[in-house]
Amino acid sequence: MDQLKHFEHRILTLWNKRDTGFLYDGMGSHLRNGIFPASLLSGAVDMPFEGRMLPVMVGYDAYLRFLYGDYMEWPLPHQRAVHHENVEFSFGPYADQV
Repeated sequence: MDQLKHFEHRILTLWNKRDTGFLYDGMGSHLRNGIFPASLLSGAVDMPFEGRMLPVMVGYDAYLRFLYGDYMEWPLPHQRAVHHENVEFSFGPYADQV
C-alpha cells in the first residue's frame, strides 16, 4: 500500500512546478484524455440557480461540452446510460492501518 501511495503521489505531482496552462480531470471517462485549458477555471460569474445567484466558473459551457458533448440536448433513449459505478471493498484485518 505504501508503494502505491508513493507512486500515486509522484504521478499527481509530476507537473506541479511547471505552468503548462492546462489542468487534468482524471474522473470517469476522462482518465486517458482529461486535459483541458486552465483558463476555463480562471474566474467566476454569477448565474441563477433555483432562485439564487451562485458563482460558476467562467468557462462553464466549454468545460461541460468537454465532459458531455452537447449537454443541452437529451441523448437518444438508446444512448442513455449510467456513467458512475459504486465500488465496495474492505481492508479486512488492515482496516486500523488506513
